[in-house]
Amino acid sequence: DVVLNSLAGPFVDASLGLLGAGGRLLEMGKTDLRDPERVAAEYPGVTYRVYDLITDAGPDRIGRMLRELGDLFNTGALRPLPVRAWPLSRAREALRYLSQ
Repeated sequence: DVVLNSLAGPFVDASLGLLGAGGRLLEMGKTDLRDPERVAAEYPGVTYRVYDLITDAGPDRIGRMLRELGDLFNTGALRPLPVRAWPLSRAREALRYLSQ
């Protein structure tokens, strides 16, 4: 199992609790970084890794990924998700909708 995480606080612990032995949590957030050794002690068999797309993948790799995604969309292998636009005056309602 893999959790791609950008949450903080108790949500990180909840995400870690989802993983069994051999599970991995890839941390993309920057506000609640954990010590990987402490995570390993508290969640046996779970790997915790801080991941930064720009630093870890680099611009060349990101470019290749974007081109590959473009090809997948162009061939119909992937389809875009529906888009719903909200006026700024309804931001609270839009965020509530998104959270559900």
